[in-house]
Amino acid sequence: MKEISVGYVKHVLGNKKEILAYGRNRIKELYEEMNNTDFSVQEVAYVKILTDQSKISSSNRNADISDVLLKQKKIYQEQVQDLRFEIIRILDEEECVHRIWVCFDALDNPGKTYLKELYVEKNLYKFVEKKSGVSHRSFEQARSQAMQKLIHLYYSKLTNKEIIKGANPVENGETDSK
Repeated sequence: MKEISVGYVKHVLGNKKEILAYGRNRIKELYEEMNNTDFSVQEVAYVKILTDQSKISSSNRNADISDVLLKQKKIYQEQVQDLRFEIIRILDEEECVHRIWVCFDALDNPGKTYLKELYVEKNLYKFVEKKSGVSHRSFEQARSQAMQKLIHLYYSKLTNKEIIKGANPVENGETDSK
């Protein structure tokens, strides 16, 4: 599970659509690049077969070409592996964004409303505080507790489904210590 901070949660709440759109576009690009690289690996293998079958040139020249083709194939295979790792990293990020939003949706009011107005709708702090009609201390306490509960839920052992159904890890003693 990806490590998160208050700052990262604020970023995710305010930029979910952009984060997911960027990730999906990047994955599409990576798959296209992988397909091109896979094709290049196949092409190198095919050229190697043709080169091995050709006995017109001297054996030193064929050995040199074989070495180059093998190195090229190795580089392409490493690139494909790197692309796969990047896709997995992006998918992990999407999973993290989804879990943060599941945890956000599980929050109670007024804290959930405060976080929504501040970080999702991106209203000014003073405006949201004034609109709440409570003292600065009460507002800040509710906002802070909601953020801590969200992070607590994120790190809990509960599945997303359990969080959506309304399980409370604090009451059930099911939290990890983070």
